[in-house]
Amino acid sequence: MQAKELLEASLTTEVIGSTYPVAPLRGAAAQLMGVAQIAAGAGVLFGERLFEAAGLPAPPAWYVTHVASNRFGAGIAVWLGGNLLTNQLLATGAFEVYHDGALVRPVRVALQYHMMVPCT
Repeated sequence: MQAKELLEASLTTEVIGSTYPVAPLRGAAAQLMGVAQIAAGAGVLFGERLFEAAGLPAPPAWYVTHVASNRFGAGIAVWLGGNLLTNQLLATGAFEVYHDGALVRPVRVALQYHMMVPCT
């Protein structure tokens, strides 16, 4: 049963959900992950041209064998992997319960155990 439905049934009141704020460090890490994802995507698409433009020697052998030979797969891996990591950084799994404007209890949902644990 979802937490919202459980609280509505037990408290017989309307439950309004909103986003729990992310810790500032995790938010900054998620933004950096987005920048890294864009840079990696540019590296996948324009790898050889970026090396030439920077005046560097040819790309390393691992780039040629794994990335340049399969740009589509590497691009999808960068996109999915970056989104997965960003979402994990932004997921708090926490919420607060207010009743008549007063904080009842902050709760963190432990999804791996399927139970609600009070925040300490």
